[in-house]
Amino acid sequence: MKQYMLKKRLFAIVFLGVLFTMSGLNFLHSFPLVLKDLEKTEEFQISKLDASITENLMGRMAYIETYGYIQILLGKQECYNFTYIKDQQGFLHYTSFFREEDSRLFEYAMRTKRLQNYVEKNGTKVLFVVPPGKYNANYTKLRTGLPINNPDSTVDELLFYLNR
Repeated sequence: MKQYMLKKRLFAIVFLGVLFTMSGLNFLHSFPLVLKDLEKTEEFQISKLDASITENLMGRMAYIETYGYIQILLGKQECYNFTYIKDQQGFLHYTSFFREEDSRLFEYAMRTKRLQNYVEKNGTKVLFVVPPGKYNANYTKLRTGLPINNPDSTVDELLFYLNR
């Protein structure tokens, strides 16, 4: 048990040492650049300071490229924290882990009908446009377990109510 705790302490010391060393080197590298950026502005703003520090980070592009390379090595198929996923053909699809059935579709259709009745007095027409979905169960190949957001059944039900 003592050896296990010794390893944890040693790793913590090495990690903090590397962290503080990189922070110090980055401060020495980017401090003059940040001061130069701040002299260009009339008033001090935290957002401009943050943007300047982020842009002048030592080795910034190397970090970004390394992160991307690690994601490729891991076989990552999702983008922006599972907002989009990539199928095997390379197309992006919307995702949804927590999809709830919308029971108010008839109400939405009734609202659209009320809008149509209201604007019809002035000779205006209501156009309801449904964007085409990209997901095709026969063609789209996804890795197992990736959540796809396929709203086709919901849209079909809404169109059914609108036709009525």
